[in-house]
Amino acid sequence: MTSEGQDQKKTELLYLNDTYLFESTARVLKLKQDLEQNRETIILDRTIFHPQGGGQPTDTGFIQNDKAKFEVTEVRMRNGIVHHFGHFTEGRFKPNETVALHIDKEKRLLYAKLHSAGHLIDVVVHEIGLNLLPTKGYHFPQGPYVEYAGKIPPEERDELRQKIERRMNERIDQGFNVKVEIVPHDRLEEACGFLPDYVPPGQPTRVVFVAEKLGSPCGGTHVKNIKEIGKVKITKIKVRSGNTRISYSLT
Repeated sequence: MTSEGQDQKKTELLYLNDTYLFESTARVLKLKQDLEQNRETIILDRTIFHPQGGGQPTDTGFIQNDKAKFEVTEVRMRNGIVHHFGHFTEGRFKPNETVALHIDKEKRLLYAKLHSAGHLIDVVVHEIGLNLLPTKGYHFPQGPYVEYAGKIPPEERDELRQKIERRMNERIDQGFNVKVEIVPHDRLEEACGFLPDYVPPGQPTRVVFVAEKLGSPCGGTHVKNIKEIGKVKITKIKVRSGNTRISYSLT
């Protein structure tokens, strides 16, 4: 017996090509009920909904046609297949029906700004010569941060916090058109400044550049130009268990 993901084609991810695609259409492939959590799941042939992952929150919104409407409250990816969780508020879809997709525009744009800002911190940390290796990003509106392997001495943290913030906002004021490249594995270290251990060997990787150099492997959504981020405040630098966490906010 084959598992899901092996016997079904992976979902086409429209958001990878256009962060600003807030509406589109798709075909319903499968509907499932989750009685334990009192919700349902819809699987489509393609989607504009970004699933939660990579430090980025889930998109929300709704799916509808002339017969039914489905409120999307959470989106997750499993084995390359995107699952849209939620509930019907009107009617019910049938497999092979065409539906219209609508995501929450304000949330999408906020998440893209937060995500791009987090990547820009990586660039600035490298630019000012800090010997820190990126390990984690949390780009949610509630307390966003980026985390690195390595330490910053306590007496240097406040000065560096101000320096990172100042350089971040200088870069944002200058602007830069965000670029996406598919990078072969043998060029990944050159493109990103390090070789991420979570990237499958031998496979090309989607790399996002929010500055001229130093991209980052990423499957998320980003602004077109970093000027859209607006002002950034570096709120705190904290070191724990050998890791440095740089917290930030948009102002």
